[in-house]
Amino acid sequence: EIKQGEEEPKYTFTAHKEAYDISFSKDNQLLVSSGKDGISLWIIDGENAGKNKGKIDAKKQNESIYSVDFQPNNTLVAYGRHDGSIGIWDWQQNQNKLSPIGNIRKSEDSRESVNLVRFSPDGTRFASVGDNGTIKIWDFEDSEKPQLLAEIIKGHESNDIRGFWLSSNNKILASSSSDNSIKIWKLEEVFKQYQNNQTIKQDDKTVTVLKGHTDSVNRVEISNDNKFIVSASEDGTVRVWDYNPSQIVKHPQLDKLYNSSCEFLRNYLKYSKSPDDEVKKLCL
Repeated sequence: EIKQGEEEPKYTFTAHKEAYDISFSKDNQLLVSSGKDGISLWIIDGENAGKNKGKIDAKKQNESIYSVDFQPNNTLVAYGRHDGSIGIWDWQQNQNKLSPIGNIRKSEDSRESVNLVRFSPDGTRFASVGDNGTIKIWDFEDSEKPQLLAEIIKGHESNDIRGFWLSSNNKILASSSSDNSIKIWKLEEVFKQYQNNQTIKQDDKTVTVLKGHTDSVNRVEISNDNKFIVSASEDGTVRVWDYNPSQIVKHPQLDKLYNSSCEFLRNYLKYSKSPDDEVKKLCL
């Protein structure tokens, strides 16, 4: 049991001027961290615990690395780069080398940073999100030649996508944003539309929208059994959603209540001389 104020950290790593992201290896023996100056790999268990096992130094390139993730087989680390590319680091075969084993380049007409990268639980799929709000999903069975499976452009009203997660069965992807929403993308239909050179439509076939948070949704995850989706928001709440594709969007009574309540609130704001600042954020 850890009591507040009584425990000191087991290790304190000071490899970054600013640290942005962390990821455990599946065997819990290693920890990789990313920051303003590169990537560091740490041993966190055993007789060498606390020692640095490898790094990619990005100081010379003045390049921030915002996101990092271990592939579940523990051999590869993916990281999002400030120049709009994604690095794949084989830390066992290529330790302390500046050149990753592969880069997934984005289009030359845009240079937005890659802010989030995540592997699926089985390591065969991989997803990334950039500053422009585009979600890309990759087939990663051949790590040296990842294949783009789909590109979701403008997935949210806000380009500020703050969280996303691939399900363990590779059937859905959950994303969250500063637009207060969570979206559940049905990947079979998303891939089908992309392969047919279609713009991915945001309708009932491709996406389910979860509404209820009243502020930015900073994090979203899917449980290992794919039954639950959990979200954390700046509104101060953590919400657990029971994911049932056939029922999750069918709440007409709740929708009716929400709409009528917001209509009343908008009228109140229209005629009230000094509405509370918190009230102003509702029903936007």
